[in-house]
Amino acid sequence: VKPGPAVYAASDIAPQRTYVGPIRSGRLTYNDFARMYPAGCLVYASAGDGIRQQLDGCEIIFGEQPEISPNTALLDVSHLKELAQKSKITNQPVNYSGHLFDNTPPAGGLPASSLWTYFHAFSQSFWQYDPISGSYLRQTDDGDGKGIFHPDSDRLTGRQLEFENVVIVLADYQVFRHGQYDIDLCCGLEGYAFLFRDGQMYKIRWSTNNREWEQKTGLLRPLHLTGVDKQPFALKPGRTWVSIMTINSVIKDLKDGKWQALFAMPDDLAPEK
Repeated sequence: VKPGPAVYAASDIAPQRTYVGPIRSGRLTYNDFARMYPAGCLVYASAGDGIRQQLDGCEIIFGEQPEISPNTALLDVSHLKELAQKSKITNQPVNYSGHLFDNTPPAGGLPASSLWTYFHAFSQSFWQYDPISGSYLRQTDDGDGKGIFHPDSDRLTGRQLEFENVVIVLADYQVFRHGQYDIDLCCGLEGYAFLFRDGQMYKIRWSTNNREWEQKTGLLRPLHLTGVDKQPFALKPGRTWVSIMTINSVIKDLKDGKWQALFAMPDDLAPEK
């Protein structure tokens, strides 16, 4: 049976409120992120049996209009602030930094005017470099398999999403059960990554190895980026979008500065009938 397009919540589900969402259902990988952000608060919209029991979350957000769409779990910004305040730990430093930033593009990049990320015929996006803003503008498809892209806009401002850095991370997907995976990101791990900034593509690495600050405090920090020499690799000051793909995924040079990140499914055998 050919899958149909995904149905998402309308952007005006609660126009009178300021919220983030839709909040997604729980994945095992969320625990890795929770460990990388000590004093953080893991929020998710329920989870499948066997996954929910393993997640160390602090709040579950349920859908407000499940009869319309499962993607109607909304987290009001006011409540988000309350959760952040409750998650603070007395006398424990909060340090989620660790990246290197530099306005000057590193040497050794390859021309990258666009990036087409392809997870599935029904899940694609397209990034176009804008030399005026020095950022990549995001476009998405309609989830109908046609691959027709349109600007992806911010619900609050109506402006097209733009990011100074776009990063493709290749990581190991572990099969939990058919169609559900745990992505190995934490801790003490590393792998390949691809950075798009300033109209250039750089083959780099990602790492969750402990550095001096982690060793001194005993606390963890989020994934950081390095060059092939394992020294910090500079991001452009601004916003960063990260897509996580399998280690067998391919970053293809389509020539003339055009690139494609092609997602390869993990080795996941269909369940026995």
